[in-house]
Amino acid sequence: MIFDPRPKERLRDLFDREVEINKFVNALNDPAVVVLGLRRTGKSSLINAVLNDYGYRYIYVDTRVLEQKPYAAYPDLVRLLERAFNDAVGRFNELIEVFRRIRGVSVAGFSISLSWSRRNGVDIAEVFDKLNDWASDRGGAS
Repeated sequence: MIFDPRPKERLRDLFDREVEINKFVNALNDPAVVVLGLRRTGKSSLINAVLNDYGYRYIYVDTRVLEQKPYAAYPDLVRLLERAFNDAVGRFNELIEVFRRIRGVSVAGFSISLSWSRRNGVDIAEVFDKLNDWASDRGGAS
């Protein structure tokens, strides 16, 4: 197939994007990076390809599912994060040990589930703190 509409995962699959690649790579040392552009212009491909080929450990949260809701509730966010975290565990097996140490997270094999109950629910701030520690211990790119 000459043209595949799915997001690319490797730099070798991106064409004529050297300027954007270099800008994104240089921005990765900044505390926050925002990639803006029209729909279907390759933002996800750029992000995925650079992070994969440069060896960064990352978790990609696709929030497009929230566009269909008039408002997003806490359980919606927890389910969205759970999906992203399970995808990341598939790529970075050592993340399982990070999630084992977080209250409100259940681990079964290489799958996690997040509780969103008021009493025993996961503390999203704690999750992000632990994930930040995990990524920082590895110095960004591996």
